[in-house]
Amino acid sequence: MTSDNYIKTLWTVDKIRLREDYEIPADSFNQIYGDGDVADDTITTLKFENMALSQEDVQILHDKELSIIEQLLEVLDITDLDRMLREHGTNIEEVRESDTKHPIDIFNILKRTSKMWKSIQQEVKNDGISKILAGGIEQYYQDWETTSMLSALGILNIEKYYDLDPRDIARGIIRHGGKLYKSKSVLTIEDVKFIALEAKNLNRFDSYADWMGSLSGLEEEYKIAVNEHDKALEDFKNTIQNKITTHKEPINKNASFQAHEFKERFEFEMNGLCSQEEKLDLCFRYFKMDKRQELCKDPNHSFLPYPENNCTNLHYHDPYLKLGPFSLEHFNSEPFIEVIHNILFAEEIEWLQKESKGMTRTSYFTKDDEDDDSYNQHTSKTAYHSERIYPELLEKLSQRLELASALNIFNPRYRFTSENYQVINYGIGGYIIDHGDDVLIPNHQAFSIGGGRVATIILYLSDDIVGGKTIFPALDVGIVPEAGSILLFSTKTTTMNVDYKMYHMGCPVVYGNKWIANKWITINEQMNRFPCYADLSNKLYPPSHHHIHYNNSLHHKNILSS
Repeated sequence: MTSDNYIKTLWTVDKIRLREDYEIPADSFNQIYGDGDVADDTITTLKFENMALSQEDVQILHDKELSIIEQLLEVLDITDLDRMLREHGTNIEEVRESDTKHPIDIFNILKRTSKMWKSIQQEVKNDGISKILAGGIEQYYQDWETTSMLSALGILNIEKYYDLDPRDIARGIIRHGGKLYKSKSVLTIEDVKFIALEAKNLNRFDSYADWMGSLSGLEEEYKIAVNEHDKALEDFKNTIQNKITTHKEPINKNASFQAHEFKERFEFEMNGLCSQEEKLDLCFRYFKMDKRQELCKDPNHSFLPYPENNCTNLHYHDPYLKLGPFSLEHFNSEPFIEVIHNILFAEEIEWLQKESKGMTRTSYFTKDDEDDDSYNQHTSKTAYHSERIYPELLEKLSQRLELASALNIFNPRYRFTSENYQVINYGIGGYIIDHGDDVLIPNHQAFSIGGGRVATIILYLSDDIVGGKTIFPALDVGIVPEAGSILLFSTKTTTMNVDYKMYHMGCPVVYGNKWIANKWITINEQMNRFPCYADLSNKLYPPSHHHIHYNNSLHHKNILSS
């Protein structure tokens, strides 16, 4: 068999076996390293699940509601329909004018498509109405048990990371960057109580008490929440071990002496743990929430005022690139964090979004703790696309990213140069928790599939959003999404361990529709890109690597083959 025939041959497999019986499920392998997501019956089924995780899915649900309203008005008087909806806690105007970019309206859209329309369909005795609902929205009904948890988590994350007042949020008021965003609908007392109890389930005792105290009518529940919160302060060891979040001081001023001691003990524990580099993730995730809040709340780019943090024309001293250099904004040298502006064309952004709609499935990523609840780690949906299937668009895009990053990104003869494009659409309060983009310690399996992730490129596909920054708490860096730009950063040290300083998170989306794409680059085919440093304290890449001389002949040489 010739090499060309080999490349074109379609192989059907159940699993992919790597060294020492390391196995990747075939569908996951195909998503990440093969042809990506291809529309089929599985995708069709998945697109109706967990629609709270995608703002595009929420838009679909609301469009269905609007269609149902118009169809029902053909068989019902507007007064009768409005009365029917008011019996279920809403009205025609509220449904019609719901803002699919506002988290409170999204919460109520999800609640209606999970409960209200289903109840109306079960209760109504008019066959015409039943037929309209069965044919128009029945297949989109959501499982409220799951949807309610995802929706509550999204709202809790907005409250937590932006330090907002639950009393405002319950009334549909969200403040960010000096602006106010008001929803058409509000939360009911039962909604607020549910969100508070979900906060307790997540070990967020501070939010639990704050939400119970946000509306009148929950006075007794608030007393219970305050008591449980202050009791948690008394048992310092249990609270820290179980990562229970609390206020640093008791809410009840008459709480015990041990509760009043909590703040001092917390700060002592924080100072010890945050001095250990390998504990930086836990330090910022649990002990230094104020740093994450500060970065998420800042509506602008966040970075330290070093002289080298500036804008420059990026051309690597290459004559071709000097004719049309990239616009680079430098945010950190060691480890490097760069933004390259206006590198994506509007048609590419539109294509990536269009091809991903209806093909997304629930996100996942490598977790350090197997006991973590996945839904508590990220709230989004993903779709994968490969250069091998879309060479005219994606291979050209990868070639442009290679020129800009000086990294080898796509090799048609070696599938593990990088992973396929992972397109992500975020849902209500969509975010992703602090993570390092790869396993903590190198392993032999990683070297079977490209050597492990060594650098990340985030492609920003939308900018009509509020919040949603990418932040690096240990480095005081935060990047505001800007459609058409990319964020490029390293993830590893020269020992191939994850660089703890590069743990990053996507702040919750306060308002809007956030789209990004990830391109993870592996190490094996980067061996000819940068010199190797004997000093293991150095990064894999030298500081200010964008000033190196660019070598076209080296760049286009493939040193590995499949």
